[in-house]
Amino acid sequence: MPTLEEVDALRGEDRAAALRAYADVQEQIGTEDRERILWIADQSAPGPPAELDPLFERVLARAGDPELIRAAHHARALIAWFEGRAEAAEAGWAAAMQLTASGRDRSWIRSCLNLGMALLARGCLFEPVVLTGMGARAAARAKQPYLEAYAAFVRAALLLGIDDLPRAESEAARARLAAAKVDDPGELRVLEYLRFDLGVGQLRARRELRAALAELERQRAWLDAYGEAEPVVLAEVEGRQLAVRYELEPESRAAIVDTLQRLPETYALGPAWAGDGRRDAWALAIRHAVESGDACAAGREARALMDDLRSEARASRRVRRAMGLGQLLAGLGPQADELAHEALALASEACLARIQAAERATHDIPALAEATPDDWQILADFRRRLRDEQAAVLATVAEVLQPGAPAFELLVRDDMICICAWCSRVRTASDAWLPVAHFVPATGAIAVTHGMCEACMETHFAK
Repeated sequence: MPTLEEVDALRGEDRAAALRAYADVQEQIGTEDRERILWIADQSAPGPPAELDPLFERVLARAGDPELIRAAHHARALIAWFEGRAEAAEAGWAAAMQLTASGRDRSWIRSCLNLGMALLARGCLFEPVVLTGMGARAAARAKQPYLEAYAAFVRAALLLGIDDLPRAESEAARARLAAAKVDDPGELRVLEYLRFDLGVGQLRARRELRAALAELERQRAWLDAYGEAEPVVLAEVEGRQLAVRYELEPESRAAIVDTLQRLPETYALGPAWAGDGRRDAWALAIRHAVESGDACAAGREARALMDDLRSEARASRRVRRAMGLGQLLAGLGPQADELAHEALALASEACLARIQAAERATHDIPALAEATPDDWQILADFRRRLRDEQAAVLATVAEVLQPGAPAFELLVRDDMICICAWCSRVRTASDAWLPVAHFVPATGAIAVTHGMCEACMETHFAK
């Protein structure tokens, strides 16, 4: 069995091997051994192996050092996260954040950021925006430029995801300033990848597609030069390139869709090809099938995309895809009309879920105690955008589901929340119609269908 000093020597050569070796000799590590415990707890890629959990449990039971306790909570939360125990991970990071009296060190900051990402993974939005802001401020005070830049890049991406482009660009500028102070090669690679992704997102949001394509080409060249990028990362970048080219090269769309659909085979991805990359492939395949008049192919791809969207925890990822799908499919035939209705119902459900999450964020969330006035303004602006988004979905429904259209007969579903597609009021159990804002459920899943209240029937279709 190696000595602790021999294991220490592995750190600069192979961190993963060092972590595995520490697991083998953990009985030799005392709870007062601050330097080794802090190093082990600070490793995130790879994180501490599950075999080290007993060490951190001993630290929590015996240590009186707040910094060690925070580190142990953070490390145990990382172990729980990679084992699929999300609730235990969130509880661990929250516990680390409660120990603030002795300062906010790397373990506190990383727990703050990881908790934000965990909440984002289960559909929250405002909380991650606040937590990444808190993490960035704490990192700046602690003179941790890597963590400050990382937090700012992530926060900028979150703001871009809710269409807050001015704030996203401001946060991106802050991230770049902090990143300029980082000199660790591994940390710089992480930040450069985040910078590329955010830059492409900003250019696409501004519809500067040729500039976005050029930036994607630079990102791919950078990854090729690095030489160690995972295949799924390369596939995601190429997928984004193809999506931009689809807009810029109408004459090549069939070949682009074919290349996009073959990416899992090209990069031997298997089940690793998931999330937005796979959905981008479906969305472009559906659009191309509709533009080519192939209703069967459009319906087949649309059903696969719909099933996948229903499994997505984040409502923000569902609204636009589902609404765009409904608009594409409407009028292609009875089967496509039914799918269009399902897609528009899903978009409405996602709108309500986003409103619900935004309201929940203002109640009983300890992390929001430090929300700044700007954070609350972000929430207020986000609510306004949600109302606009909901109005856009309902306007689309009202356009597609006219009386006499095939899909109009699919509106009767008494076991769901029924929203009037014309005035956006909700039908209650007593057949009264109330504004959506008065009816959004506080908890639980939301299932939506669309109908027409008596007043709108009289106003719009009296003849």
